[in-house]
Amino acid sequence: MMKKIGIQLMVLCMITMVSYAQETEDTEKEAVTLPTLTVTAQKREEVLQKVPIAVASIDSTKTEELQISNINEIGRISPNLKAYDDGAGLFPLIASRGLFTIDEVPVVGVYVDDVPLFTTTSFPTLLTDIERIEVLRGPQGTL
Repeated sequence: MMKKIGIQLMVLCMITMVSYAQETEDTEKEAVTLPTLTVTAQKREEVLQKVPIAVASIDSTKTEELQISNINEIGRISPNLKAYDDGAGLFPLIASRGLFTIDEVPVVGVYVDDVPLFTTTSFPTLLTDIERIEVLRGPQGTL
């Protein structure tokens, strides 16, 4: 009787081992593709991954998601960038990598639609209809 139970247990163990050894069906996973971001950091449109400059860039959908509506809020897209109000609410001040503005002439170059803004009083306070925002980190000449 014990011998019969032992054989039955051994056969049962073999059957379960065979079921573990069966091949599982390959479930095809959908490949996740990221949207390609186009930047104009070098005065021509290029894909962000192929630009040899450190660039932080967001498109219009991300600006809506982050609720960026004025220039003081662009500090959210780059860790080295801080934009803040002058205290009187007259014009925004922008600091990058420890360089900050204390007067009307900015130390950080700001371009809107390829037009350089040479004074902080010319910075737009409200941003509407944004296609993209690009932050170029590191030493930059005149774009």
